[in-house]
Amino acid sequence: MEKDNGNMSDDISSPKRPLLVTIIGGLGGFLATIMFILGIITLVATMTNLISPADLQAWMEEIAKQFQISISDALNMTKAEGIIFTVFGLLGMIVNAGLMKGWRIMWYLGVIFNVIGLIGTAAMLVMAFTIADVIALIIFVVIVYYLFRPNVKAFFKI
Repeated sequence: MEKDNGNMSDDISSPKRPLLVTIIGGLGGFLATIMFILGIITLVATMTNLISPADLQAWMEEIAKQFQISISDALNMTKAEGIIFTVFGLLGMIVNAGLMKGWRIMWYLGVIFNVIGLIGTAAMLVMAFTIADVIALIIFVVIVYYLFRPNVKAFFKI
């Protein structure tokens, strides 16, 4: 016979983290970390001598040709991309860590970011239909729907 020590069950005081929240937070955190690292690498590559000047020149010429812009604009665009990836990667790591911990504010941010992703992906589908965008749209819809499920909202105390 087990002894009752008078402690309340963890299930009553704080709901167990739903499995899909764990998957979303873990996978999102992993992808955000990759984005952060890519941003740092891009910034370091464009602002230091990490890659040879000839390689950097060839890289910028390819970007300039692809977007029909000057080489200096290509360099500035690439630096801006590095900054954006770094900032959004860091923000993504924080939000996904908060999702894993059940922080209420991160539920709201998760909903906002996923709705923005859903709208952006839908806009991309209108411009150019791709299977990747269809898959991304489905993922965003599922995540937004799931974040509003009663057990998920209970986990975030919403």
